[in-house]
Amino acid sequence: MEKNKNITNTIWILAVIIWMIIVFYFSSQVSEASGNTSGSLISFFLTIFKKDWSAQELANTIEVLQPFVRKLAHFTLYAIGGFVIYGVDINSLAENKYKYINKFTLSTVFGLLYAISDEIHQHFVPGRAPGILDVCIDTLGIIFGCCLHIIFNKLKKLLK
Repeated sequence: MEKNKNITNTIWILAVIIWMIIVFYFSSQVSEASGNTSGSLISFFLTIFKKDWSAQELANTIEVLQPFVRKLAHFTLYAIGGFVIYGVDINSLAENKYKYINKFTLSTVFGLLYAISDEIHQHFVPGRAPGILDVCIDTLGIIFGCCLHIIFNKLKKLLK
């Protein structure tokens, strides 16, 4: 049983590391590349719903939607982070050092610190700038992801 627990915890830790690498990758994109990524995604979805966009109409719509989509991407990426961070059995890593601190709190603080470091990292990327609003959105995403993990665990226990 203990071996399965260790394997599961290792998988969660690897998921956190992969998530951190993905966030770092997206944050490393210069502003133009980052804008092209979100613009291409918006364009793809817009053309699904309406095939006959004029170039100017499509460009204007992308420009209007881009800030919202970028913030939604922050939230979603960090919600995934919250989900995988919460999956790590922190007490087994720290020999019960944190048993009196709530796992939700530790997960949120870890996610918040990573969000802050991510914004600091963006300060050094051409055309990008750190933002307090992004840290707030990222933290809300972390909290949401942790809550999803808790709900998932409760549903899993109910279905057993």
